Amino acid sequence: ELNLKTYTNHQVPALNGVYKFRVYDDHAVFTSYTGSDNSISIPDMVKGVPVTEIGDGEKSVYEHKNRSFSAYFGYEDNTVETVSLGMYAEDYLKNVDIPDTVVCINDGAFSDSSIHIDEFVLPDHLEKLGPRAFGGRTSSMSVGRFTISESNESFKTEGGVLFSKDGRTLLRFPTKADTDLEAVADEKEGRDSHYVYQIPEGCETVGKYAFANVELIKKESVFESAVDDFSVRFSPDVTFVDEYAFNNSEISAVYLNEGLETIEKRAFYSSKIKDDVLILPSTVTSLGDEAFASIYREVCGFSHIELPEGLKTIGESAFSSYKTDLVCDELVIGKKLTNIAEGAFKGLRTSGFAVDPGNSKFSSANGCLLDAEGETLFTAPQGMQGELKVSDSVKRIEKHAFYDCIGITDIYIGPDVISIHPQTIYLSDKEHKIVIHGRNGSEAEHFAVSRGYEWKGDAE
Repeated sequence: ELNLKTYTNHQVPALNGVYKFRVYDDHAVFTSYTGSDNSISIPDMVKGVPVTEIGDGEKSVYEHKNRSFSAYFGYEDNTVETVSLGMYAEDYLKNVDIPDTVVCINDGAFSDSSIHIDEFVLPDHLEKLGPRAFGGRTSSMSVGRFTISESNESFKTEGGVLFSKDGRTLLRFPTKADTDLEAVADEKEGRDSHYVYQIPEGCETVGKYAFANVELIKKESVFESAVDDFSVRFSPDVTFVDEYAFNNSEISAVYLNEGLETIEKRAFYSSKIKDDVLILPSTVTSLGDEAFASIYREVCGFSHIELPEGLKTIGESAFSSYKTDLVCDELVIGKKLTNIAEGAFKGLRTSGFAVDPGNSKFSSANGCLLDAEGETLFTAPQGMQGELKVSDSVKRIEKHAFYDCIGITDIYIGPDVISIHPQTIYLSDKEHKIVIHGRNGSEAEHFAVSRGYEWKGDAE
């Protein structure tokens, strides 16, 4: 980790730029390079102390002086527009030599998308690696493969993929892995451009950002193109998928294994999974916030989800989509699923909920998710169409119970309902109209009138 003791700033000239350091009493931290070189060699000693860390824990170490170029367009009305067209090829960092004195690479150190390295050679004595060292949720360096000495005691590489030394954690898959990579180039019959990466046996954890921003590359002569279909197959030993593991990755499918137990926050957020059917292994017990949210493809969302009977926890917006195109089949809630976060099913256009009678915390009626006693309505199915009758047993309707239910036209609320949250209805389409039905003088009428919804009393 970054040392926070007192330090002095120091600069060392490079061929066409400058290296910047924080110098402490017994070591130095390389914080950045500024210049126009596309190959840099980090010094191993500065002011008599070894360089042991890279990065300030936040920003990328590479800052090119002339990063982008622009075009100027003139128009008939004498106006001028400046448009950024990107970077020259020579503006990318294509090689970095790291001295073996380095034992720690901090978060963000090589996270910039202007870093394009075919083979990233890690230092022999590396001990610590920040989970965002090579990029995070939105931006990552482009790398073809990782390499580290077999003598390193903390890490190892197999087929260009970075693992913990014991092989139990997959730390980083190269973001622009060439399909010539032996571990990846497993063609699927009948699909020339489909490649499968098999996570090796013994690997138990897919680490933070392990496949984040991955886009497999197929080289054809001097040209490069993205591979149409790239899948990841879990080994039977994987039990844990960490936060952001597949965030924004170009994977088309993930074959999850029986034995998998935990899928953490945003593990597959904004990935490009093509299949709109999601069947989770029977062993999964926990889904984190937005675990499968914003799955990005031509038609977003899921048409069918099978939750395992042993599932105990679902986090907020676990399956939400910013563009809910598909109506999902009825969602079955098992008897062990007793920890459901508020808004867990936001953005999932399910046609209804069905709860196992053995569940001690939840029940269902008329397609809605209720508490075990049937007195509190938590969530109405976002994909339901037409009329919805709130169960006669319901007494309370919670916040966002009718979240973006743009297919529902009429809601019938019984006289025994004594509490309706002011924000129980949320509609992204402000033109959509919902009519509230119920008994005159009831809480339903008060809600409808106060919130500006059309009201139809029992005498109408």
